[in-house]
Amino acid sequence: MRLMLIALAAVGCAIPAAAQVPTDAALRQQAERSLRSCDGLTGDDAQWCQMSRQAFVSAFQQAYRGNYQAQRNVGYMLRGSTSGIAADHVEACAWRLIIIAQGDPQADASDTANLRFDCGRLDARGRATAEARAQALLGQIRLGAARR
Repeated sequence: MRLMLIALAAVGCAIPAAAQVPTDAALRQQAERSLRSCDGLTGDDAQWCQMSRQAFVSAFQQAYRGNYQAQRNVGYMLRGSTSGIAADHVEACAWRLIIIAQGDPQADASDTANLRFDCGRLDARGRATAEARAQALLGQIRLGAARR
């Protein structure tokens, strides 16, 4: 795990030449691919599901702008325990790698624990995919933050 972080930090510092900041509409579309239907849920469960879906789309867009808490929320929601959000363990791991690689002053031991949990459940191929995804996302996030 430590080598994975070192490699990501070293490679993640360079912004890929082809990196582009997605538009808000593109980010919304991308976020919506992670949404599950709330069909079949009733009452408070249906309401919670709809609120979770809206919160995910908003957090996803903010995460691309470099918002630390939004990145944490996206990683958490992709674990698969949030109603209305499809589990994607590779993507959850990628967001955890991003949080650590950015070195936000708010990051703490819970972020390292979340990384161990989310990335630790992946096999070597899944971790490699998550690392590649995190590197690509880091380039987009850094460009987006620079253009704010």
